[in-house]
Amino acid sequence: MASPLLQLPLHIIAIVLGRLGTIQELYPVILSHRIFRDAFHDNLHSVARNIVTRQIPANTLPFTVALLESTWISGGRPDAVRDILTRLETTCSSETIDFVFPPASRLSISDYAYLSKIYTAAESLSKSFTDEVIPIADAKIRLPRLSREVTQQENFRLNRAFLRYQLMVNLFCAEENPFENGNQTRQNLAQFFSTFSPWVNEQLTCVYHFLLRKVTDALNEVVLHDVDWAIYPVLLPSTLLNTDSRGDIHWFLAQGLQLLSSVVSAKTFNKRAGILRPDVYLGGRPRYPPRFRLKSMKLWGPRDDRNINLKKAGERNRLARPSDGPTDSTFSNPCIIWLRAHGNRSVVDDTMWNDRDAMLWETGYVLWDYANVFAHHFKTTRRALRFEPPNPLGSRAELRRYKLSRSQGQRIDIRFDGGSGYWPLDGEDFSRIQGLSKKKIEGLLRKWEDTTPLAD
Repeated sequence: MASPLLQLPLHIIAIVLGRLGTIQELYPVILSHRIFRDAFHDNLHSVARNIVTRQIPANTLPFTVALLESTWISGGRPDAVRDILTRLETTCSSETIDFVFPPASRLSISDYAYLSKIYTAAESLSKSFTDEVIPIADAKIRLPRLSREVTQQENFRLNRAFLRYQLMVNLFCAEENPFENGNQTRQNLAQFFSTFSPWVNEQLTCVYHFLLRKVTDALNEVVLHDVDWAIYPVLLPSTLLNTDSRGDIHWFLAQGLQLLSSVVSAKTFNKRAGILRPDVYLGGRPRYPPRFRLKSMKLWGPRDDRNINLKKAGERNRLARPSDGPTDSTFSNPCIIWLRAHGNRSVVDDTMWNDRDAMLWETGYVLWDYANVFAHHFKTTRRALRFEPPNPLGSRAELRRYKLSRSQGQRIDIRFDGGSGYWPLDGEDFSRIQGLSKKKIEGLLRKWEDTTPLAD
């Protein structure tokens, strides 16, 4: 007896397929029965588009599509960059998000899969951010949040910030981006930042600071302990803790939200080492690291805003942007907390990428909805945070030059003998090393006993 499923018209089957959660869930379904495969092939765009629009909220979809469009251009073409930014600004500035997808003729199933995957990565990073940063914000800012659960507005701000970060990387941090288009690139950077208000750009800075800390912590653990990284030039303690000079950190920060999501989610050495592979890292650093581009908002941001006096309410309103939307209007918590954090500064220019704000970035202060954003004690809290040194990026423990050099020499020997795995900075512990016979381990220990230690 024929299955009742075979009696259904293909367009009905296609409607069912369009209600799947992600594009990734689609593949095993269409492989499970020919009726699903036929329905998908006859209705590819409607099925894929329905999945994507159900998965990605309407106010977030324009950012994912802008990211997709950024993958279609190469060589940093400034005219194509400008078109992407203009379309995004126009859509976000509309009172109602009436978003129009690119023509179906331009989209492949891989494009729809990209939209689904990039949003999933942003969601994962947002979840990690809230899990880790909200307790820090509660302890440091001491302003009760509106809800113990993450609100839809907070989740949107986080997703938007992570997606904007990736858009900035795609458009402005590519190795091949030709600097001979310097003036046009600066104009596009000004448009990228000026499309949104300073407090929305501060949200972007907060998520960058989070990613920098997570990548630095993970990479330090791997570079210092993974035998496979032994061939990497030894990092002195001063270099290890100076993230500005670390090409490896900036390279991984520019490799996309999916990789960054995996790094942030990895809680064990083995998982981190499996992601941050030396054979993946090509050496060097991006020609334009994300940090360099973010700092450029101070250099190349909109000139007409830079001298606005924050102490004058009439002038402050000029900082708002239509693209901010209702979640970040001048009446929103992010705007008010940003003004309260920076109101002692006379002009907007002083608020952009100010290193004294590092502990504010650590709390993600402009991303949350507060129960009482006007609480009097925040003024005192703000001053205290500016004088509090930021949390160190990377562990400062056991970073003497002798230990680094000796450990790296031992890892090189282990690797040469075919071993792999985790090696401590202090002592000879083979319990987490794979691939070495007992005889080889004994030979290495004899060799190291004959090595004269360097002075501390």
